[in-house]
Amino acid sequence: MNWYAWGGVKYFLYEYEYHLAQQSGDAIKMRWEDLVAAAKKDTIEHILPQSIAGIGYWEERFTPEQHSQLVHDIGNLTLTLNNSSLSNAPFPRKKGVASQERCYASSKLFVEQQLARFDDWTPETIETRRRAMEAWARERWHVYLPVHVDNPDEASEVGLEDFRRVLERTSIPRGQRQLYSALYHYADGLTSDELVEIMSRRDRHDLSGVLGALGRRINQTPGYLKTHKPGTPFFFDVSWQGNQQHYRLRPVLRAILDEMQPDWLDMCAPDSGSESE
Repeated sequence: MNWYAWGGVKYFLYEYEYHLAQQSGDAIKMRWEDLVAAAKKDTIEHILPQSIAGIGYWEERFTPEQHSQLVHDIGNLTLTLNNSSLSNAPFPRKKGVASQERCYASSKLFVEQQLARFDDWTPETIETRRRAMEAWARERWHVYLPVHVDNPDEASEVGLEDFRRVLERTSIPRGQRQLYSALYHYADGLTSDELVEIMSRRDRHDLSGVLGALGRRINQTPGYLKTHKPGTPFFFDVSWQGNQQHYRLRPVLRAILDEMQPDWLDMCAPDSGSESE
């Protein structure tokens, strides 16, 4: 896959940087608005360069086929503040040391500081980093790998029954009630920013907290544990629109809400305002 050409690559890498900043207990050093406004070529670097002809370090480690296959891999991409200064340099030069200017080791970006921990940059290194980023992404967006089911009809029935149990619990958190209500009333679905506004959340990260709690709530429901842990994608169709995700309630779950008509269903209906605390 050509991750570099993907429209959501800036957002993906920014979320990864935000995650690393949280892990370090520090604030992120790059503003999202600045990243969006800047050209991709100035903010995203290929660690293995796009051109390696005549550069011994890279030619010794990557065959032409490996270069073509891996150069745009997500494991080979990083946010950067100094793309032009690093250019096609060998990895040891890009890595540098903490006392050196314009290198990974002295970067303000946590993602580049993380790169400085690698001893070398090879096809195996890119695969290792990709797997780590994929694992983080599955946890971040609550996406789980497909599971083979012998009887799809039985799986659907179990899933619907579990969904009913989730809704019938006496204490559904306010944020989750807002999420169900908003997507119920906007049949074509809503983007992350639209959900933030309609649900009166602070920002996308606040919305992510609601989605994360919902994913955990779903996966802890008796029944799901017998087969697989689908998380929020089991309830919503999730896609990308530009640099943000788009959520739409699955039709069968809309039908269950129609049937149950919980008393909070209209809390995020158009012109209704948001329920008070």
